[in-house]
Amino acid sequence: MKVLFYSSVNIDMVFHVDHIVAPGETQSSFGVSVGAGGKGANQAAALAKALNCADGPTVYLAGKCGDDGKFILDKLSGFGVDVSYMRRASCGTGQAIIQVDKDGQNSIILYGGGNQRIEREEVDETLSFFSKDDVLCVNCEINDLGYVIDSAYEKGMRIFLNPSPVNEVLSQIDFSKVSVLVVNEVEGAALAGLEGGAAYEDLIEALSLRWPSCEVVMTVGGDGAYYSFQWQTLKISAVKTCVVDTTAAGDTFMGYFIASRLNGMNAEDSLKRAGLASSITVSRPGAMDSIPFGNEVGVLR
Repeated sequence: MKVLFYSSVNIDMVFHVDHIVAPGETQSSFGVSVGAGGKGANQAAALAKALNCADGPTVYLAGKCGDDGKFILDKLSGFGVDVSYMRRASCGTGQAIIQVDKDGQNSIILYGGGNQRIEREEVDETLSFFSKDDVLCVNCEINDLGYVIDSAYEKGMRIFLNPSPVNEVLSQIDFSKVSVLVVNEVEGAALAGLEGGAAYEDLIEALSLRWPSCEVVMTVGGDGAYYSFQWQTLKISAVKTCVVDTTAAGDTFMGYFIASRLNGMNAEDSLKRAGLASSITVSRPGAMDSIPFGNEVGVLR
């Protein structure tokens, strides 16, 4: 079985500030750093770290970035991610401007770059190397996402979708083709049409009723995470930690949840392991570099 992330690569420029900048406000930053990011790249790194791919199975990343993103591909390769399906974008690599406030919360501005220049011929060529029972992982930071999902579904691939960020790309997606849906509470409310402050239990129930053939996972920050599929509904509490930077917390959760499920772990233990990994991520600064390796997280007993 192969796992393919057809997704995004971004160069993250992170500014550490007292509070998220308000409209019309100018604020000094305590520090700035440039690092590897993008939801797809982060999630692929999380899965590879969880599976210890440097010494074992391979995770694949497909998409587009510029020459300026080579350092990200090199870093991913070091984690055991196969980046041979990444193509060069003349417009350069996607960019993210990230503000991180004193409480570790963030605000992000994205420029798509190569993530928004993916062509259908490239999708067809890449997916020709994958087959039934392989896994596709996607999010909303690339263009033509509906075509990627439709093409993978026709091949019989199992599809994990993180519909983030919530944008117009969602209108392209046939959610009945998705095997596992991973959202946070904001994304879940948008998909359920319950943005008016519904209880988390109502959100997860609404999503499960809307797409009954899909496993639904919803992370809710410091309140933990929920899971629902058919007759089973679960909730786990968050692992308490000192929050430094919440960037890549959701990406870590998704990568570790996928790894745990693919290794045969049940839904509850998969949620717990993903939550523990995310708690380590938020206790460190940065995105991809803050994601822990599997031996740091351990195996639940």
